[in-house]
Amino acid sequence: MEPTPRHLTTTEQILIRDGILVEYAPGYTLEADYARIESLRGAAIRQLTRRRYTAVTRTALWIHTGRHLEAEPVQLTLSHPNTAAPYNVSRRRIHSSHLAEIGGMRVTIPATTCVDFLLLEKADIAREAIEILLEAGKVTPVDIEAQLIEQRARNGSRRARGTWRAMCLEG
Repeated sequence: MEPTPRHLTTTEQILIRDGILVEYAPGYTLEADYARIESLRGAAIRQLTRRRYTAVTRTALWIHTGRHLEAEPVQLTLSHPNTAAPYNVSRRRIHSSHLAEIGGMRVTIPATTCVDFLLLEKADIAREAIEILLEAGKVTPVDIEAQLIEQRARNGSRRARGTWRAMCLEG
């Protein structure tokens, strides 16, 4: 199952503005009370996807924390080992040690999510996402450093380590 593109109705937009609904994928909403529960966030994403998809970067961030990037539109970001769909940010096999299952949805663990942001997004977006995960207590700087070392063979890992070091120096 692939998500059918939807547009929010005026009523949905008002309910989102008022904090009653939360947009979790483009055009898809969930009651805010349900969106506060990590397993229900995972289950909501799982309903939109097929088997073997993994929530990565922006979608993983939302499942782990219930937060989206501030100035960025809501996006569905997934990975699949064999398929390159419009909402996939990567086509790769993710080792099981880098995965968790939340609400029936495969999702990268927070440290892997941070490394994916460093590898796949601009530095300012990676910084914001990592700060959200750190503030939520989902990851520590030591976890991120260990994951960077473990994933040093991935394309762009040298740049990602440099970005991480610069972030650490800036505080």
